[in-house]
Amino acid sequence: MPLLENLQTRTTIEQQALLTALDRSMGIIEFTGDGKVLSANRNYLEIFGYQEKDLCRLYHRSFCSEQYANSEEFNDFWTSLQQGQFFSGLCQRVTSDGCIVWLEATYNPVFDNTGELIKIIKFASDITTRVQNEQSERARTHLFTLIADRTHNAMLITDHEGISLYIND
Repeated sequence: MPLLENLQTRTTIEQQALLTALDRSMGIIEFTGDGKVLSANRNYLEIFGYQEKDLCRLYHRSFCSEQYANSEEFNDFWTSLQQGQFFSGLCQRVTSDGCIVWLEATYNPVFDNTGELIKIIKFASDITTRVQNEQSERARTHLFTLIADRTHNAMLITDHEGISLYIND
């Protein structure tokens, strides 16, 4: 049995190291199956400007725009999580002071050994700066295309990597 115990101990140590690594690098929050906050790590609290003591009364919808939180899309999202479907993608959310943040996130339903939903765990990275930069770049390109469409000169608009974004007629 010592070999099996050694393997189990090593596996436990590796699992703990993995969880520690995720906790250092990601915003992590856990919800009940109906969206009530169970816990959040320091990174998540910092992104959203909450203190841990504030979380016990919050639901997932507290981090969403009012329009999205009251939408059919929001209800469908939670229904799919409750049915065991995970979600991975870009999410627009709202901080405690009303600012918009953009997250690259995964929502992962967690089940016990009988198939009962225990919780939903979300892993997130704050990509707000990247999204804002991309939005600014698109807005600048749009303005340049408006100017280019009004000139009789040939115009080529490229990005910082030299990729053509627009060529007028």
